[in-house]
Amino acid sequence: MSLSRSGDFSGDLAGGNRVGDDVGMAGRKGEITAAMNERNFPHFVDIRVPAGGPGRRLDAMHAWHNARGLLSRHGVGGLSVSRFCFAKDSDADAFAAEFGGARRSAP
Repeated sequence: MSLSRSGDFSGDLAGGNRVGDDVGMAGRKGEITAAMNERNFPHFVDIRVPAGGPGRRLDAMHAWHNARGLLSRHGVGGLSVSRFCFAKDSDADAFAAEFGGARRSAP
């Protein structure tokens, strides 16, 4: 699975940061955009993506989310950066402590 600028790779159609949460309606039916993730999950960790892709490290990041009952949400990162979005600053801090990256919050 590859990183995408336009959304998350959790595959859910609507929901919060925890499995079963509901955050509101999507822009287009069944679509959650990166901008919506950033609005609803305002605590970010920006991780630089290596030239060859994230590899097994991405599997570890998904396992980290799953172990905590969190959905993997992605914001607008860039070509070489993947932005992980969180509802709680404590979750973002814990993720950054585990995987590194730049920790940010929406204004």
